[in-house]
Amino acid sequence: MLELLVLPLVLSLVSQQEPPPLLPPDIARTMEQGPKGVLAVRVVQGTGGGPAVGGEEVEVTLFHRDSPVKQIKTTVGEQGLVMLTDLPVAIGIRPLVRVKHAGVVYQDTGPVMDATNSRASMDVTVYEVTDEQPAWKVLMRHVAAAQSPAGIDVAETLVVENPADQTWMGGATDAQGRRATVTVDLPPGASSIQLIQGFHGWCCTAYETGQLRVQMPLMPGKATYRFAYEVPTPDGSADLRTAAPVGVDHAAYFVPESASLRDVTLLRESGTDTMGDQRVRMLQAQGVPGGQAVGLVLTGLNPPPPAAPAPGGISSSVLVGGVIIAIVAGVIIGVWIGARKRSGASP
Repeated sequence: MLELLVLPLVLSLVSQQEPPPLLPPDIARTMEQGPKGVLAVRVVQGTGGGPAVGGEEVEVTLFHRDSPVKQIKTTVGEQGLVMLTDLPVAIGIRPLVRVKHAGVVYQDTGPVMDATNSRASMDVTVYEVTDEQPAWKVLMRHVAAAQSPAGIDVAETLVVENPADQTWMGGATDAQGRRATVTVDLPPGASSIQLIQGFHGWCCTAYETGQLRVQMPLMPGKATYRFAYEVPTPDGSADLRTAAPVGVDHAAYFVPESASLRDVTLLRESGTDTMGDQRVRMLQAQGVPGGQAVGLVLTGLNPPPPAAPAPGGISSSVLVGGVIIAIVAGVIIGVWIGARKRSGASP
């Protein structure tokens, strides 16, 4: 943590403050007349032997109850330090700091600041970029499946790790000039793909020939991606076997207990449990080699009859499926973290 009282005088000054969005008069008045706070941001070079930071563009957005109330733009000064003063802490704010370094934007969220905690500090680590693919891997790939009238609804949680200290810009460019980093195969016939977490939307993601491709730089450390899709079951079966181009430390599948299993690949059963009003079966695999398919085929799937629409025009079966997937996603993450702790590994 930086000591705010002894900061050197080489900090950059705020170069531009954009007016806040339209706010209720009482909040705007409180921001203007209330106490002010100070935030010190230290930008850290995370690449060993990398050049000293300085001069990078910085954008700070202040949030109050998840709504932006002020935006500040400045640059990094000497020693990688930025001092932000006159922050409206009377209403309670949380800063989101973005730093652009070597063409890549790094961001982090600072501490909550208010009248009783008006002085704070935070670090934002930046890295040099590389075109050389690191030894990235999938720490966990967890799959939750629930039956719906359209077939099988699937939600996945994917945690990947870049162990290097440089940001990988991606492989060869495609026809649109984009470069992919994280790529994974999806089951045959997967459709209606929804990007839930960790993506920047379809502007930076592609799905072609059964493969989901993240077209964003892969920063050092861990990154989590959550997405969902549908798998059709025209003959009462669904093939959920997939592969990743790199090794997968831990794979887990939660599937309806009522379904029969066929062609179980690399998975071992780990019991059953009740999720909502459904019984589900869990299967797991450890140390899946890169390029090796893992998963199973669900059979004996008889589509449930269409349910009456719930309030808002959403069918109750879709709501049930969504709830199951959400519960399972949380459970399997907890199971994985617990297993890692018991084995002495860090999650």
